[in-house]
Amino acid sequence: MTKQKETIEMTSVDGGWAEAELAGIDLGDKRLTSRLIRVAEDFANQPEVPINHASKDWAATKAAYRLFGNANVTDKKLFGVHQKRTQERLLGEKVVLAIQDTTYLNYDDHDSCKGLGFIGTEELKGVIAHHTLMVTPNGLPLGLLTQELTTRTKLKRLNQGERRKLPIKKKESFRWIRALRKTTELARATERTVVTVCDRECDIFEFMHEAQVLGAPYVVRSCDNRNVADDDFDKLQILLRNQPAVGTFELTIPSRNGKKGRTAELEIRFAEITLPVSKNLRKYSYSAITVWAVMTTEKNPADPNDAMEWILLTNLPVSSCDEAVERLRWYQMRWQIEIFHKILKSGCNVEDCRLETIKRLKTYLSLFSVIAWRIFYCTHICRTAPNAPASTILSTVEIEALSMLAGKKDKTRKTINTVKVAVVEIAKLGGFLARRHDGFPGPTSIWRGFRKLANATEMWEITQALKCG
Repeated sequence: MTKQKETIEMTSVDGGWAEAELAGIDLGDKRLTSRLIRVAEDFANQPEVPINHASKDWAATKAAYRLFGNANVTDKKLFGVHQKRTQERLLGEKVVLAIQDTTYLNYDDHDSCKGLGFIGTEELKGVIAHHTLMVTPNGLPLGLLTQELTTRTKLKRLNQGERRKLPIKKKESFRWIRALRKTTELARATERTVVTVCDRECDIFEFMHEAQVLGAPYVVRSCDNRNVADDDFDKLQILLRNQPAVGTFELTIPSRNGKKGRTAELEIRFAEITLPVSKNLRKYSYSAITVWAVMTTEKNPADPNDAMEWILLTNLPVSSCDEAVERLRWYQMRWQIEIFHKILKSGCNVEDCRLETIKRLKTYLSLFSVIAWRIFYCTHICRTAPNAPASTILSTVEIEALSMLAGKKDKTRKTINTVKVAVVEIAKLGGFLARRHDGFPGPTSIWRGFRKLANATEMWEITQALKCG
């Protein structure tokens, strides 16, 4: 880890994490800013409970509701200051992955909220949230760089032909391009290499063409067996299957849907290809684009119907097996944004919020996006920088309280000096057993542990105040 990286990532949060993360926000009133920081700390300590439960008393509850109703407190201001902190954290890295994804927040049973739109293909009410999560190649989430919270006022069901005729700007999928443009703009200010990583939903010709115009690197998983401009093969999959295997790549597949996890050995093939402009896009000013395709195919699968196969498209040159593996490793990190959205929805229970206007709800969601990131950050910094000082994620008072809780069985204090020790002890409060082969704790045990730590910290502060008195 470089010296510069340490100064950026290992900033102490002794004054409270929210004070550090929200520093510089302009709400027009210092008292309003102080209230925001207190509310953020309260919510982060108990992220899974309603507003009135997370607030310390009735006065704090009223203050929280007034905060979200204040015209000066908006989702854009809240997210904007976190966006600046994220840019600062990028400075410690040479290469950062900008992982885009969409999640749908369901508020169908919240009829009193004014301004909700439709989500999915059904007449469910909710909010569509599209995020860009910045992640290092080894998985540390540095923060969110873009956030788009939208509502669909009309539920239009178009067939495939009708959708193909629409220009990209009139499609909901244009959000991928908007996020790419914003990411590119903000990344250039940091002078760092930022690679956008997306799943199959972003396999859009217009997106890849836009990235070429912007000079923005990307790795996108292919969804369609696209046409290719080649003398021998006219389809992407056929072209790649006729390329020689250049090496192998091991992928650990977790258990899911009743199927046991396994380690798959994948053969790697790649090729430089040209994607022609499709008929429905020829009336626009698009031109054919050159990309590199990387294909992985499972060798000797136990079940041929369940064989793993990825095809990745990228505008970064691939000329060797090592470069192909690097692109595959980057795409593996895409799952990080799925975990982030799980923390936001299941850990923070944002779909249980009952604020009565879409403006207040968006402000609430912006704050909880930052809180969900913090929980995720604490989960991963234990793995990527275990020897960083505990003050990276905890204030002095929180360290004191955690020290007492960790040593209560031995009626003594336990030294909490590193991030790894702090995170493990917090997770143990949330049910993590910390046995020899348990590995690192996950976000669920950490957010549960933070709740218990918050209560202990409050009691510690009261005790110290009484002693001083």
